Amino acid sequence: MQWLHDEFTVVTKYLEDIEAEQFARAYIMHMFGTCLFSDTTTNKVHLRWLLNLDDLDVCGAMSWGNAVLAYLYMVLYKTSTMGTTQLHSCLTLL
Repeated sequence: MQWLHDEFTVVTKYLEDIEAEQFARAYIMHMFGTCLFSDTTTNKVHLRWLLNLDDLDVCGAMSWGNAVLAYLYMVLYKTSTMGTTQLHSCLTLL
């Protein structure tokens, strides 16, 4: 996640279409790994989320709110039943 932050922080004024798409994918992947679907490693994004970035048009039509809420419920369940001491996910929803 640090590499993404370092490489894609500064956006120039004139970008080619492919560069703008790369910046969009990097931003979405950063949001997945740090806010929406974070895990205890804090530096990785699970492959199941990355596969959705293949086509940005399809990615925009997905119901991400439901996915984030389901992920939060799964993390809360694991934390409460398996004795895990770290709670991670989109805690803003709580």
